[in-house]
Amino acid sequence: MNKKKIIVSLSVIAAVAAIVVGGTIAYFSDTETSTGNIFTAGTIDLKIDHTLATYNGEHCSQNCWVTGDNLISNHSFESPEITDPAGWQLFDSIDDWDNVSDAKIELQGYVFDSADGNQHLELDSDPHGNSASAIEQTFITKVGQRYQLIFAWSPRPESDAYDSEVVLDVKVVNVEGEPLSDTIVSGTGPINWQDATYEFIALGSNTTLRFSHGGPENTFGGLIDNVRVKEMECEIMEREDWICELWALKNLEGEKFFNFGDIKPGDWGTNVISYHVYDNDAHVCMIIDNTTDDEPELSGALNFLIWEDDGYGNYDSENGLYEGKIEDGDWRAHLGEITASTENYVGLFWCVGEITKENSNLECDGSGVGNEYQGATMSADLIFYAEQSRHNEDFTCADAVWNDVAPE
Repeated sequence: MNKKKIIVSLSVIAAVAAIVVGGTIAYFSDTETSTGNIFTAGTIDLKIDHTLATYNGEHCSQNCWVTGDNLISNHSFESPEITDPAGWQLFDSIDDWDNVSDAKIELQGYVFDSADGNQHLELDSDPHGNSASAIEQTFITKVGQRYQLIFAWSPRPESDAYDSEVVLDVKVVNVEGEPLSDTIVSGTGPINWQDATYEFIALGSNTTLRFSHGGPENTFGGLIDNVRVKEMECEIMEREDWICELWALKNLEGEKFFNFGDIKPGDWGTNVISYHVYDNDAHVCMIIDNTTDDEPELSGALNFLIWEDDGYGNYDSENGLYEGKIEDGDWRAHLGEITASTENYVGLFWCVGEITKENSNLECDGSGVGNEYQGATMSADLIFYAEQSRHNEDFTCADAVWNDVAPE
């Protein structure tokens, strides 16, 4: 065989082999991706309200009015529309309201007159088994905003009074600090629509309103209609020698807890302040700072009593925080490690003179205050400070820093 031909043949074989190998190469792969990983620094939102103030026994009150649109949808139970010729109908659910019971929801039409529109709700519905109805609606609110709730209610005709027991439950507190709930035991007789009116302060960005039946399960229940929730606005009240200001939960913007123009020996007053932290648990401090005095120093005549309060201004010696004069310009009290979104109160009693205590009763004796304090003025900043409590077990209020100024 020709040697040259052999070499050429081997070259051809090698070339073919290269082509075959290149055509059979394959790579298997798999990719899993976690996108948008985020670390967000936590926040603390501290809000303060001023729920009660008195001056020599006179209460600070507010002139408030309703504003804005009704926040309740399907407020007079017009949807769904009753189609039963009997004038009433049972539904598993109705628009904008949640059924939170095992019973059906009964809407009535022309069988009884409604307070508003053509339909209303009866709270004891289903004649088969469980009949005690309960409905609720959650609506958007503003933290610290004051609201008015009004709804129309009536006894169910041809039933006993206890049959028409209506239980109201709003998942907030009212303006006096108590949980907002009530039970209405209506009378008997014909339709008698009446408005029930309440006020409350929203504690969150959503508030839930619930109506439920409280009487026996016998298909006779109270009637509800025309449910309205609206925002309220209030104005600052000016009394003789006293500008008193109450406000709902908010971030403070220069509001004054104390604004007196002509105090005298023996004058006294009380204040109830609530504080809330949101988003994270926190240490909370109450600080009196930047105390300034004219000559003579009025702080020498003013005595204070400060305590952890129940929301009503009732002094409790077991929960005392401070008793005495505020003369050093920087007084601090640790109000505790506060759980987020809880209601907490401080009570304060001030006196131009000496404070006397008889159990929870507080009185002011101004007999020891002389003429040297005439015309004197005292001013101070009242500061509430919150700092995270997690991983911060050794915090004290002496460490509190605000406005980038370290404590002295």
